[in-house]
Amino acid sequence: MTQRFEPPQERPEQMSGGIGHLPDEEPVPANQADKILRRAIELQTDESTRSVDIDRERLIRMAGELSVEPDFLLRALAEHHAGVSLDDRLDTIWQKMLAPDKVIGTRMVKGTGTRVEAAAETWFRNQEGLRPRRHFDDGILWEKDSHPITSIRMGLRLGQGTGALRDTRGVTHRVREVKPGEQLISIEANTVGLRKTGQTLLAAGAVATIGAVGVGSAAFGGPFEPATIALALSTLTVFTGSTILGVRMALNRLNRGINRALDAVSDTFIPPRR
Repeated sequence: MTQRFEPPQERPEQMSGGIGHLPDEEPVPANQADKILRRAIELQTDESTRSVDIDRERLIRMAGELSVEPDFLLRALAEHHAGVSLDDRLDTIWQKMLAPDKVIGTRMVKGTGTRVEAAAETWFRNQEGLRPRRHFDDGILWEKDSHPITSIRMGLRLGQGTGALRDTRGVTHRVREVKPGEQLISIEANTVGLRKTGQTLLAAGAVATIGAVGVGSAAFGGPFEPATIALALSTLTVFTGSTILGVRMALNRLNRGINRALDAVSDTFIPPRR
């Protein structure tokens, strides 16, 4: 009996991960592909790290799989350990409307940790009019130096800082090594007091608005008269607008002060031009 040879049927190639083929749908737009891949990575990472901490070596491998340059990963790690966070600053309506808990600036500096720490400490003492309140392993929490001589110097603007950092509830600087010869310096200013000041002014605006309603009612014949409503709205707008503007201006001044300090510390390690 003659047997007829039948070639084996070709099986469709399967993609890694057990996916035989993608759903037969319309092509994914190029500007959406990145979001889809990022979301897939997030889901996989959440699932694999839900109850397991990721050590440094594994984090480096994961970064390599995502084509993240080691220098950027090391800086991100240094920022994390220094307490620099960009995700938890605007949790409440007051943080969004007025001010976050803190404002932070960072800068990469080429130098040894000891020298960068010394440059930062010299700047805060001599140019910002601050004194140490608490020492950390990688930095210092500073507060306003109320010594008469310091107050006179700062009042006469003899310091090279902006003066904004003296008006906060505390300024913290940290120096973290990213790699040998390169340090990350971060400066964090506490802005909780600024936000509370804004809340107090807004509360005063609410009281003034209620008073305006009373005045308008007596003058124009009732709380719902157009003139009364206009008076109340104008009072509320003036208080609210001026408060928010004032807080934002103070935040901008703080950011300028932080950047000025970062510039000064980093400039210490720039070789002079010949």
